[in-house]
Amino acid sequence: MFLKSLREQINLLKRQGDLRIINRPVDSYLEAAAIIRRSTETKAPVPLMTNIKGYPGCSIVGGLAALSSNPEYPLSRVAMSLGLSTTASAQSIVQYLIDGLKKTPYLPVEIDSNSAPCKQNILRGEDASLAHFPIPQVHQHDGNRYVNTWGVFIVESPDGQWCNWSIQRVQYLNDRQMIALVFPSQHISDIWEEWVKIGKPMPYALVQGCEPIVPYIAGLPLLERNVNEAEYIGALYGKGIEVVKCETHDLRVPASSEVVIEGYFAITREGVEGPFGEFAGYIPNENSLQPILSITAISWQDDPIWPVVAEGKPVDEYHTCSGIGDAAAIQNVLLTANLPVSFVWVPLYSACHLMIVSINRHWRQTHPDLTSEQLTKKVGDVIHQTRNSIKLPKIVVLDDDVDPADTESLLWALATRIHPERKRYFYESCILPLLSCYSEEERHNRKGKRVIIDALLPENHGAISSFDYAYPDDIKQRVLMHWETDFSHD
Repeated sequence: MFLKSLREQINLLKRQGDLRIINRPVDSYLEAAAIIRRSTETKAPVPLMTNIKGYPGCSIVGGLAALSSNPEYPLSRVAMSLGLSTTASAQSIVQYLIDGLKKTPYLPVEIDSNSAPCKQNILRGEDASLAHFPIPQVHQHDGNRYVNTWGVFIVESPDGQWCNWSIQRVQYLNDRQMIALVFPSQHISDIWEEWVKIGKPMPYALVQGCEPIVPYIAGLPLLERNVNEAEYIGALYGKGIEVVKCETHDLRVPASSEVVIEGYFAITREGVEGPFGEFAGYIPNENSLQPILSITAISWQDDPIWPVVAEGKPVDEYHTCSGIGDAAAIQNVLLTANLPVSFVWVPLYSACHLMIVSINRHWRQTHPDLTSEQLTKKVGDVIHQTRNSIKLPKIVVLDDDVDPADTESLLWALATRIHPERKRYFYESCILPLLSCYSEEERHNRKGKRVIIDALLPENHGAISSFDYAYPDDIKQRVLMHWETDFSHD
């Protein structure tokens, strides 16, 4: 079931018992984000704060795609965002995203502005001010308040051929200006550079709160250059998403948006942005010069709901979104290269610093010409050519007798199958400077090494000594049949 708005998502979370409404006064300065951060760290229900001090009618919500409070289905919020059953597994979510690449894309469907929820209130020019909204201070050592952590940027190339939807962090500068973090490796940076070349400011729309699939797909590092996220969303939906024209330029935004901020990117980097507590789980002490964004109009629904990600130590939306996106992208390219891959996963508690490539346990029968070292090197060579590789410092190749989404089993496998010294292959290339495992010099130069480790079992290795592998099926079935009775309380 595809949810058509943030409010539908909140209602479904409430019905599932995965929402807590906080009606007491909450301060947008640190307190709201602290509630969200603790909720993600303790796997508590989604907090919806409806009484923000100084902002009557405004609400803040967080943890929309973090781990669920239901331990049986930890990825239910991710599945919900994508229109899948809340019981969907990690492997089925990754496969669903890959399958979407092969489906027919659908263009967005433009509707009349009068029927769009995001047009209930409109301010233009000098009246378009962020002072109307509870912009949160997310961490105490951040450079300022942050306007965007789970909202979506919509920008378009100057020729109108490429419309990119993405998530970038955005720092508050003043009520009429913001500063966006734009890295050279990002698609939004590619488009911004095109505008810089022609000497014109880049139009943008920044939307807060809309169909849950929109921020999730916008945050995925899955689609190639020149592929429109809106059309991919249409492929998953089976129809075009409803959009409406902006007030001060020609960009289209999801009609269900809670808040839409419009304006232009400057063509220079003159805004001091950062620091900000990021996905690695640390708050750096550095900032950088980034483009300043002017604001020309703001429109919003009555009683707007502002989504926030209090990024930090896993697991929050960055890890469930960017990590799963990288996994889907890499699994797709490895299968396209005809390698015997069963599943690719970025363990959520690794803060997106580790990727596991699971190999079909019968790979020696299908690829008798390859040794484990040769297979691992082929995997590494393919990954090294991808855009995603800049975010993958450590890759481990494992047999698929271990589910890499099972943290306990994965830790056992890594500890018992990785040799202390041998079977490591290194690649040197560009890196994402937000990765904390690199040195300060490597992060500043944006160059460093990644390693791929061959942890495949030897050909004649013994069987796994576990319930699943060490007993015949009839014994396992008998044990399971009596399990509840045998272990029930007297």
